[in-house]
Amino acid sequence: MPDVFVNPKKNTAPVLKAKPVDKEQPKMSFWQKIKQPLMAYMVSPSGMHFESQEKDEEVVLLLRRHLITNFPWLTASFLMFIAPPVIFPLLSFFNPMPPFPLNFQFIFVLFWYVLTFGTTLMGFLNWYFNVYIVTNERIVDVDFINLLYRQISSTRIVRVQDVTYKVGGMVRAVFDYGDVYIQTAGTEENFEFEAVPHPEMVTKKLLELMEKKEEGQKDFGGV
Repeated sequence: MPDVFVNPKKNTAPVLKAKPVDKEQPKMSFWQKIKQPLMAYMVSPSGMHFESQEKDEEVVLLLRRHLITNFPWLTASFLMFIAPPVIFPLLSFFNPMPPFPLNFQFIFVLFWYVLTFGTTLMGFLNWYFNVYIVTNERIVDVDFINLLYRQISSTRIVRVQDVTYKVGGMVRAVFDYGDVYIQTAGTEENFEFEAVPHPEMVTKKLLELMEKKEEGQKDFGGV
């Protein structure tokens, strides 16, 4: 199966690609262009497509985990960032041992910030490239493991049998995000959209696409 979000010229991480803008579509403002790629819930995203997208295939939804799910790694990154100038001096104040030489301290702090940058970057990449795509023809799940490995699964809308969602806990209820479960026919694996925004709206959209496909099959069969 062809990869999605892959640049065919380089063997790198999945990437979003911009397609030619239709002249009939309204132009996006500067801030919209900046904000759109970082959104976790996009309906018919303008100017975006993925590798292996078919000619008449349109992206209906592009989903990521809710932004609030980034709070743990953002908090950890912030604490790591302020540790050398704030936390480490406090620890050394209560430490009876003599301080380390300045050269050693400089190397340690430099290594610490490299580790902090790597932790922050991996947290962002893990959120940004783990995407769920719903088109008018199929469902695509991209699981980003690391820069060299990813797992991609897809199924046709006609193969979907049932769609349900679950919102559990106060935090999820307040920020309106949850899990969407997609049951497929036969031996195909089921899909799960984890912690996506507006799970009820996502479920309704998937059910609408299923109904359209069923109506299309009935009309085709009656010809």
